[in-house]
Amino acid sequence: EIIHSVNATTVNIVVKNINNVIYSNATADANGNIVLPVLNVGEYTVSLTTNVDGNHTSVSNTSKLTINKAPSSVTINPITNVTFSVSNVVINYNIVNRTQNVEIKVINTDTGREVIIPLSNITATAITLGGLAAGNYTGSITNNENQYYLKSSASAKFHISPITANITIDPVTNVTYDGEVVVNYKLENGYDVIIKITGRDEDNKDFEWVAKYLISEIQGV
Repeated sequence: EIIHSVNATTVNIVVKNINNVIYSNATADANGNIVLPVLNVGEYTVSLTTNVDGNHTSVSNTSKLTINKAPSSVTINPITNVTFSVSNVVINYNIVNRTQNVEIKVINTDTGREVIIPLSNITATAITLGGLAAGNYTGSITNNENQYYLKSSASAKFHISPITANITIDPVTNVTYDGEVVVNYKLENGYDVIIKITGRDEDNKDFEWVAKYLISEIQGV
């Protein structure tokens, strides 16, 4: 702060808040410079009083000073879409004037469910998400307001594509009555398999036999 005065040897400055608590009581230097302390957000009264010699009369003046909250900002880098179970989703972000109350949410917009994120997966600049189901998601970060900084937020969308499953069946060998039928198949990227056999019985009636197995059950996992 630079103080300008006429016919004064020095200038004294007093800064008070609305409760008349003195935050500063100092004298400007020969060049009219004075350094105020860091003031909290709020309203202040600044009182100036000239210090003069015997040939001049001291005068005073007052002014109002308002310290407003500083803005904050949240930015999220574009999120790379991935395929289910191939790799993690990483949300890179940046917060300017970060407060101690930051909210991070990731919502599956297909189901409306919030993703539980371990604290170990969150750093000051990145969020790592693993094991997400295929679908559409929205990630949001909110830097909440405190006594110094204003609230800010940002959000971004990303998509996890499902893996394409594939199944192949070897030719089935015909058997005689009461023989064992063996169906050999190969499943890629599948979670479960449905086996369906249709045909006609000895009475020439249509029949259907269906069974569903989890891959983990078949493999004994």
